[in-house]
Amino acid sequence: ETNVMIRQKLEPGWASGDRALYYMRDGQEALMLVGSPAKWNQGERYGEAGWITYYMNERILRAEDKASVRFPLTGITHTDWLPGPQRVQREAERPREPAPQFMEVHAEVITSWLAMTNRPGHRVVAQTNVVIVGFPDEMLATAANAEYSEQIGTLELTGEGYWEQGQRIV
Repeated sequence: ETNVMIRQKLEPGWASGDRALYYMRDGQEALMLVGSPAKWNQGERYGEAGWITYYMNERILRAEDKASVRFPLTGITHTDWLPGPQRVQREAERPREPAPQFMEVHAEVITSWLAMTNRPGHRVVAQTNVVIVGFPDEMLATAANAEYSEQIGTLELTGEGYWEQGQRIV
């Protein structure tokens, strides 16, 4: 098909692309979207790339060719890592609720393992020229490769890893 828009019935979400291809290989169902760019959205999660392949049985999403994803962070707090001196806040300065944390990942290839009953938590692996931006805490990281694990709350940078938040640089 051309100029494709796919809407999910069971969960809120959609995907779109200039072209779509559905195929089954070795018992694995897959849907490939190609676009300029192909896009997908599921609640607060969003992504785009030159092409996106969704492996339905395993709930794996692979984005290639200038891929980017945005998703909420759970289980990790950037400000807890390498904390600097604590500043005492007056009651009027303290926020009522913490602002939601989001992460944007940009790379040539991004593979996302979505949570399943037998696989709790979200996992993202980014390969080649990785740039990661966290907000609202203004974190910036770059590396050859990166892996984020929602279940254990870690972000691992490999290959000339660089991490910056405010005046902290690693």
